[in-house]
Amino acid sequence: MEKSLALEPERIYNHKKGGDVGMEYRKLGNIQVSVIGLGTLRTFDVTSNSDVSRCRQIVDNCLASQVNLIDCASMYGTAEKVVGIT
Repeated sequence: MEKSLALEPERIYNHKKGGDVGMEYRKLGNIQVSVIGLGTLRTFDVTSNSDVSRCRQIVDNCLASQVNLIDCASMYGTAEKVVGIT
């Protein structure tokens, strides 16, 4: 019986391959992007220093988990700027 991927806070385990294989990636054009991405539409549309600090922690956690796909756009309010300064 084939098991599905199990998500844990620090790593993704691929049970089909029998252990920890780190983040999985897919090809997008000429680059490899993580299968898990960070969306910033509402969470990163902030202005206070405490909220920006919280966003910085979110980005740090994503990078520590090998996430390299961050969805951001100027139409998301201040989200693009906040991602840039974190």
